[in-house]
Amino acid sequence: MTLLNPGVWLVALALMAGAYGTGRWQQWRADDQAAQAARLKATEAAREKEANWQIDVEALNDVHQTELQRIAADRDRAVRELRNRPAARMPATATCSADGAGATGAQLSGPDAEAFAGLAADADRTAADLRACQAWIATVTEGKTP
Repeated sequence: MTLLNPGVWLVALALMAGAYGTGRWQQWRADDQAAQAARLKATEAAREKEANWQIDVEALNDVHQTELQRIAADRDRAVRELRNRPAARMPATATCSADGAGATGAQLSGPDAEAFAGLAADADRTAADLRACQAWIATVTEGKTP
């Protein structure tokens, strides 16, 4: 007769619902812990990769700064050597013929030669910047396929 009592069925139903809810809650906690562990592992891997990139970028920056210093030193040396040139430009008729024969860098005035040396240094700096960018891109995309 107790099985016909609705109170017994309600208690049994409440116990089953409680057991089901407890099991789902424990499963949710286990899933959440697994997800947190995966996030932690991915974060640590990303930080390690970033640290390696930073080391590589610092080495690239050192090489880049050394190259820029060399370019500046070459430019300064060339400007010092060019100061011995005449300050005034030679007349065009005295320097070359109509076909351009005789037009050499040796005939440039000091200010013109310094301007060209500055332009050459700017071009060298731009080329060095390009090489540094390409090296950085190669470093951070290493092992990746497009």
